Amino acid sequence: MIAQTATRTAAPQRSVTARMADFITSHTASTGSVTRDDLRIDFTDEQIDQNIEAAKKIARNAGKVRQ
Repeated sequence: MIAQTATRTAAPQRSVTARMADFITSHTASTGSVTRDDLRIDFTDEQIDQNIEAAKKIARNAGKVRQ
């Protein structure tokens, strides 16, 4: 019997900005808006400060594509 070793490759980690854009898109679709307190569910204040503008831009563009 030959022993086989399964190698697992970790899924690539998505950037904070991409994850935040997804959060904004999905949360806006369900509740109509996103507040800073909503973002604090998944992100730190530092992450919000550093990524919010880029994440909003990505979320807006994603919304345009879906329309």
